[in-house]
Formats: sequence, structure tokens, C-alpha cells
Amino acid sequence: MPYYRLYFMTPQTGHIERFAEYEAPDDEAALALAAEHEGERPLELWCRHRKVRNFPAIAAARTLEPGE
Repeated sequence: MPYYRLYFMTPQTGHIERFAEYEAPDDEAALALAAEHEGERPLELWCRHRKVRNFPAIAAARTLEPGE
């Protein structure tokens, strides 16, 4: 089973803050696992030396005030 590493990047600098390692049967399954971590930090999913996908940071939802 292929080995994957999901990198959690700092939004300001793009440097690696931490990572998670896991095995998945294929890229599709690995992407589904990585998507569970989408949020305010950009992510990169790698399989050995191959970048599978970038996940951009998702902006935090802003609550609108009445009248905006």
C-alpha cells in the first residue's frame, strides 16, 4: 500500500509546521483523508517524491452584521 505524507503549512510563510503520515490504497483514498484536514492552513499531500495535490487555506467564515 502506498505511503503518503500530508504537510500542514504556515499560512504566512508557507513553511512546514507539521505533518501526518498514513498509508492508503491509492491517491483517491489519500485525497479523501487529506480533505478531512482542510481548514485555515494550506496543505500539501505527497506520495514519496511526488506531490499529489495542494490544498489552499480556507478563509474563516465571517459573520455578517444586520444591514451589511
